[in-house]
Amino acid sequence: MRTERAGRRDERRRAGAFRDQARLSRASIRPLLMTAQTVRDIAADGFRDAIDILSIIETLEASNTPAAVAAVNAAGTNAVAQCVYRALWSRLLVIVTRASARSLS
Repeated sequence: MRTERAGRRDERRRAGAFRDQARLSRASIRPLLMTAQTVRDIAADGFRDAIDILSIIETLEASNTPAAVAAVNAAGTNAVAQCVYRALWSRLLVIVTRASARSLS
């Protein structure tokens, strides 16, 4: 009789430990779950970033054409053009770095 009680008590302890472990594992998984709205927000940010990246690349390529270079030289606005050129490259670098950081985390 005494061994029966001890056996039941051990079973209850094991069952309690199993429940605690299950609660801990569910709690650790819960932050990883995403809602549909979170996925939509990430997709929208990615889409906006992609549009920004493509538009900056297109602008940089267009500014490198002979006609654009000749117009800047004729107007004497080389310093302004260089400032805009560097700003576009900086913006491109920030967007790509931010997107890379998101994908690595």
